[in-house]
Amino acid sequence: MTRLLRNIKTAVKSIGSYKFQSTLSCLGIMFGAMSLVCMLSIGLGSRLALLKQLESLGENVIIIIPGQMSGRTSFGSKQETLKSDDMEAIKIIEGIKLVSPGIVSSFPVEYLGNKSKPEVTGVAPAFMEIRKWQLQEGRFVEDYDTDTFKKICVIGQTVARDLFFNANPVGESLSIGGKDFEVAGLLEPKGFSMSGRDQDNVIYIPLTTMQVKMLNQKHISFALASAISKDLMGGLIENIKSVLREQHRLGDYEENDFTIMNQAEFSKQNEAMTRIMTILLGIGSFTTLISGGIGIMNILLASTRERTREIGLRIAVGARRKDVLGQFFIEGLVISFGGAVAGVIIGNGISALVSMMLNWSMLISPAVSLGSLLISASVGLFFAYWPARKASRLNPIDALKYE
Repeated sequence: MTRLLRNIKTAVKSIGSYKFQSTLSCLGIMFGAMSLVCMLSIGLGSRLALLKQLESLGENVIIIIPGQMSGRTSFGSKQETLKSDDMEAIKIIEGIKLVSPGIVSSFPVEYLGNKSKPEVTGVAPAFMEIRKWQLQEGRFVEDYDTDTFKKICVIGQTVARDLFFNANPVGESLSIGGKDFEVAGLLEPKGFSMSGRDQDNVIYIPLTTMQVKMLNQKHISFALASAISKDLMGGLIENIKSVLREQHRLGDYEENDFTIMNQAEFSKQNEAMTRIMTILLGIGSFTTLISGGIGIMNILLASTRERTREIGLRIAVGARRKDVLGQFFIEGLVISFGGAVAGVIIGNGISALVSMMLNWSMLISPAVSLGSLLISASVGLFFAYWPARKASRLNPIDALKYE
């Protein structure tokens, strides 16, 4: 124990002799550990957010989008291959429970001088039931609203905050694209989606109102359909595909001018995006850790050269080589562990902040912190090995002659 304490004291004294270099190396490990904690917390947290998003979508939901999709799912497609007539044909397919076409657009929104520019979507009454969303106040779009092209809207929490602050918006009148709409309902908060979209910065209006009074268009941006049973999903997707091909008069060798996805396909796309994000964060984290580790190695090599005579004298008077090895390992451990502890604390703070801002279920756990701490400290020890080994193998006679 006495020998260990002496080695720790010597290591701290040596680090103090190289304050600037030691600080830079410590910062390298700190930023690496911080990135590692953020990577693990945000990566695992985004998976939880994805699961939550998929649960809200529903197991029996089929997504239909105009055109051929590549990459990330978007309900705001600009292609015009889906029409209202297609929806009527889908509704009569056996096994289909509900269908809600939708049109996504964007308009300036204003209330008593307060301005916002949310995503405005025209939907059918079935949209709410398909998505399994809840209202905090008021009601959603109803059949009467679509039948009479009524100018009512249901708003998200971000819109309510931007325009009405803490007041209850239900019953108030706001301007959407220069037209007056009555606020009929307020949605419960949903947070950010996996793609970074604010799901509370939205306004929903009747589909027919959007088509006739706002845009004067017949094509739609997307459609959601729900199946009576999850077991029917595979067959229903094929049936919808056949119906749409017939509706669009596509030949046998012509590609589909639409895309159909279920929860599994949606999950694959989002998991791929999450995986890429995690890989990029991981590369950045380990690059920073390695930079810090190289800094530790350079400091210890410089320390070895400067203390060659001292090391030789210690060995000559009876110090064991493993004592010298241990001393240099301790120096590397002090720098790497100190940086790692600071990095883990800051990383958890950043993760908590991101979690709060995005309304994600961020996974901040002792296991993530401990894992990041061990990995960061291990990198420091790995790079300390070569200088430590070199110091412990010095020939005491040659070392004492070193100038």
